[in-house]
Amino acid sequence: MIDWSGMTNTTSSETSEPSTLTLDKLLAIKRQIDAIPMPPEIRVSEHAVQRLQARVYPKRKAKNDSHLRRMNNKWTRRYGFMLKPAAYVMDTSLLGGRGKIMFVHPALYEVARRAVNGDGKHG
Repeated sequence: MIDWSGMTNTTSSETSEPSTLTLDKLLAIKRQIDAIPMPPEIRVSEHAVQRLQARVYPKRKAKNDSHLRRMNNKWTRRYGFMLKPAAYVMDTSLLGGRGKIMFVHPALYEVARRAVNGDGKHG
């Protein structure tokens, strides 16, 4: 909620001095506006994918972590990777922008749009 106290402008002749809007008050209002959470802007990109191993070696009780790491390395060379549709969010405030941008794979666009806009059931 934006605090507008002290910034009322009365047009009646009761007050002899109109309220002034100083730079400090403007900066305070800007900080309050920037603090309002905004939903991210959604952009569709076919490059929004997650790279996963095609097959993962199952962990066994009798084997240690180095065995699991070695076997997963072998299986990665043998079976390769698969690309899974994904979405990621980039904060543009660090680059001088305002807000966040969500990059979504075309297969997930409708799900992301319903989640951001709040229309439809999640599930």
